[in-house]
Amino acid sequence: MLGKLFAQEMRARVKPAAIMLAIMVVAGVVGIGCIEATDAGSRAAGFASRYVN
Repeated sequence: MLGKLFAQEMRARVKPAAIMLAIMVVAGVVGIGCIEATDAGSRAAGFASRYVN
């Protein structure tokens, strides 16, 4: 009886933690993508400014 109760309690705690971890991983990947895109844009602007001036 106590084992069943413990198993239910652990399942109730693990599911939200797994969802939160998945959200954090996705947010990290999106953040890295945004940083890379900004970096690429600034490099492109730097190359363009050399030829415009």
